[in-house]
Amino acid sequence: RMIWDPTWNNFEETDEAVYLFPNPVERGQTLHVSGNCNVFDGIVICDLCGRTILKAAGNQVGEFSVTLPEGLAQGCYIVKLTRNGSAVKYEKLLVK
Repeated sequence: RMIWDPTWNNFEETDEAVYLFPNPVERGQTLHVSGNCNVFDGIVICDLCGRTILKAAGNQVGEFSVTLPEGLAQGCYIVKLTRNGSAVKYEKLLVK
């Protein structure tokens, strides 16, 4: 999404490009999150009812890696990228 300010005569990028891979991911496999992640300090994976399945802090500036539990049910999950404990970006994750 772009925001235009008539006083600047330019555009400002407001969306952070984030990539989850592999997606879909298999249970027990490592999920990688990369892109413009340097503004995020944590990752939370929730089921569609909003229950937290996994929570982790960023391990490097600009990328996260988390290993999904072996017993995780197949289905759709929501990945919340957080900054100071508040969700700032949501992504869909499929687990097979």
